Amino acid sequence: MKAVTIELSRPKRLPRPAASYQRKEVLQMSTKRKPPSLQHKKEEVNKKALIWLGSILAAIVIFFAVMLILVKS
Repeated sequence: MKAVTIELSRPKRLPRPAASYQRKEVLQMSTKRKPPSLQHKKEEVNKKALIWLGSILAAIVIFFAVMLILVKS
């Protein structure tokens, strides 16, 4: 009795048509979003912080002016 071996071949893949591959690539390129770091954002100045800083500096200047006037008199 002889051993019989049967070789099964894999089905060959057909190459993709170039046109459909290009269409798929174009669709993928159009749906990609830019990362947030690359998007242009207008940087806003924190107005509240500037107002607080200005008022604190003004209060310090007024305090020292009053102290100088009181010490001289």
